[in-house]
Amino acid sequence: TDIIIIDIGILYKILGNYDKSLEYCRNSLKTATKIQDKKGQITTQYCIADVFLELGEYQQALKHFSYTYETSKKMGERDVIIISLLAIGRAYTEMGNYENAHLYYDKAEHAATNFHIYDIPILIGRANLNLAEGNLQKAGFLVKKIQKMLEEDHPPSLIANSYFTIAKYNLKKGKYKNAEENFNMARKIYRKLGLKKNLGEVYYYLALMFKQTGNKTENVKNFEKAIAIFKELKTTKWLDKVQTNAVY
Repeated sequence: TDIIIIDIGILYKILGNYDKSLEYCRNSLKTATKIQDKKGQITTQYCIADVFLELGEYQQALKHFSYTYETSKKMGERDVIIISLLAIGRAYTEMGNYENAHLYYDKAEHAATNFHIYDIPILIGRANLNLAEGNLQKAGFLVKKIQKMLEEDHPPSLIANSYFTIAKYNLKKGKYKNAEENFNMARKIYRKLGLKKNLGEVYYYLALMFKQTGNKTENVKNFEKAIAIFKELKTTKWLDKVQTNAVY
C-alpha cells in the first residue's frame, strides 16, 4: 500500500499537481520513517525534493536531495547517488551558484564511471550549466556530443530534454530556425508525455525567441501559453520569470 502511495505522489508530480504530490509523499515518508524503511525514505525524500526543485524552492530541494545522497551513499544505492548529484547540480545552476554546480556534476560524472545510461543526463546538465554561465564554446562542444548520442535509443523524456538543451544553445547562438525546430521537437514529446512544467518552459523560450526576432504575434501566443501553464501549476517563480522576460 505504501508503494502505491509513493507512486501516486510521483504521478501527481509528473502531472504538475505539486500540492497533491507533496501530500502523498509526505504521508509515505511518515510511514517509511515509522517502520525504519530506509529505501522508502530515500524514495519519498527524493520525490519531495524534486517537487521543491520544480517549484524553484531551492533550499528546501537541496535539504531533501542531500538526505537522499548521503543515505544512498551509505547504502550503496548507486543510481540514487547519481540522480541526487545531478539534481543538486541542476539546483545550483538555477540558483546561479555555478561553482557548486560544477562540483556536483563532477561528483556525478565520477559516480557514473562505466555506467553509461547517465552519459546524456550528465552532458545535458553540464551543457545547461555552461549556457547559464555564457560559455557557448564549452556548451557547443557538449551539444555536439548530445546530438551524436541522439542517434541511439533513449527514453522519450531524455530525448525531449536533449532537444530542449540543443534548442537553448541554438537560441543563444542566434540560430533561430534551428532553435525553433528543436523547441518544437521537445514540445511535441513533452505534450505527449503530459509533462506540463517542461511544456511551459518550452513556450517561455519560444516567446523569448520570437521577442528577439520581432515576431510579436508568436511572442504573445507562446507567452500566453506559458502563463496559463504556470498559473495552473502555481509555480510562482516561473510565473514571475515569464512575466518579467518574455513579453514585449
